[in-house]
Amino acid sequence: MAVAADIFTTFTPFGGVHLLVVAIILALSAWAVRHRASLTAEPARLKFDKTLVVAGFLLVVANQATELVPWRFELNRSLPIHICDLVGLAAPLAILTHHRVWRAMLFYWGIGLSTQALITPELQVGLGGFTFWVFWIPHGMIIMLAIYDLLVFRYRPTWRDYGIALITLMIYVAVVLPIDLWLDVNYGFVGKGTPGQVSVIDFLGPWPQRLVKLCVGVIVFLATLTLPFVLARRLRQARPEGLIAEASPP
Repeated sequence: MAVAADIFTTFTPFGGVHLLVVAIILALSAWAVRHRASLTAEPARLKFDKTLVVAGFLLVVANQATELVPWRFELNRSLPIHICDLVGLAAPLAILTHHRVWRAMLFYWGIGLSTQALITPELQVGLGGFTFWVFWIPHGMIIMLAIYDLLVFRYRPTWRDYGIALITLMIYVAVVLPIDLWLDVNYGFVGKGTPGQVSVIDFLGPWPQRLVKLCVGVIVFLATLTLPFVLARRLRQARPEGLIAEASPP
């Protein structure tokens, strides 16, 4: 009984609940991709796309609204300027418009950065806490839509998209860092504070050296996410036409 009570009151990183939630997010992502592929009529596919877009938008807005109500508001976490808050707004736009900027943000900010929240979530309360659900539902939707864009709409990042992601991130840091320093908070993890849970930030040393290391690490990490897609594209382009014809079904 004590163990059952613990999972409702306390979140344990890499514990059973943590792994189960991540598995559910991945399973729902796979279901969405498979279900969309099973729809043969284009109107049905478009309807499903729009359903995901509306659901994603409403979840993000609802999440941000719950953080702003007076009895939940905390200056160090409730302002809607987290990475996930902004990519949560970009995600529905990426699926709806297919605009390159939104898709780049969804891939790099979503899969590149927001997945860190799945691995080392900034969370202390368990299943019984409202904060648990407010944290996981929007993060899960972001990852789900990012996977959906990759597998359904075949988004493939380029170096140009990588540049877009870096520019948008530089703008983000330029805006959020002064806010962090002014209010003594740590939005985007670029401020002087450290996360409540153990994460990679803890191994980067003191601020401001930590900020420099973090920026360099993000630049390198996002480049490594881009490289496989660029290499695959070049291999396809370099493949002799004769081999392509032979590999194609009659």
